[in-house]
Amino acid sequence: MRRGIRRRAALWTLATDLGWEYAADVSDRVWGGSIDEQIPRSARTTLDDVAAPEPTPFDSAQRVFSVGDGEGASLHTTRMVRIPLSAEAPRITLRSRRIAGALSALPRVPRGWNELTLEGGFSDVFEVSVPDAYEVDALYLLTPHLMAILLDHASGCDLEIIDGTLHLYLSPVDLTDPAQLSGFLAVVGVLHERFARRTALYRDEAAPPLDAEAHRRAGDSLSAAARALDTRTRFGPILAAVLAPLLPLALGLVWMQVG
Repeated sequence: MRRGIRRRAALWTLATDLGWEYAADVSDRVWGGSIDEQIPRSARTTLDDVAAPEPTPFDSAQRVFSVGDGEGASLHTTRMVRIPLSAEAPRITLRSRRIAGALSALPRVPRGWNELTLEGGFSDVFEVSVPDAYEVDALYLLTPHLMAILLDHASGCDLEIIDGTLHLYLSPVDLTDPAQLSGFLAVVGVLHERFARRTALYRDEAAPPLDAEAHRRAGDSLSAAARALDTRTRFGPILAAVLAPLLPLALGLVWMQVG
């Protein structure tokens, strides 16, 4: 408890010094993204939220969520970042193959037919999933330069674009440590700059046409298909939940046989 109080005090001081906002617990806030979509509110918490208005706008919090039920449940912690983009873009998911990140831990993952193979070994590092018929749009957004930046700065992260927001999932970060804070801000800064530049130029040709004099609202710039990504159930967590209660019984039977 004392460590938690000291950490929160240090984060509050850091946020105050940098002109950020800080909140210790924002679990009741709707963050959006795959975690909110797949994990019940009772099985997730959102702590140590910091929000930076400038020069690079973002907000970030530590998210803890549980996958599965009972003895087979697994607990996962991620530092999540939301970065506003210049415009809406198709739903694109990038799961790092180098870590068992937050998106790979969720009960559902994108189906294989939504996976996009990219050049230069990029697909060896990231599994990229896009909506049906939006492969060309993804190639427009994920330029070779942007892919090189992702390989250099975010190979150990999961990312997803949802509407007008880039969601970034990292391993837990101690923002009160100067070295970790510097690395964190560098990653957020370069991703904001590059993704914002690409999305600013993007237009969904399949979006419903609007009257020239109509006021464009948030959500008008994408088709429904651009927002949807087919998913499949991961059977590993289900098997773990089923088998976990049987493990003590199995060990007991083995012990009896040995005895």
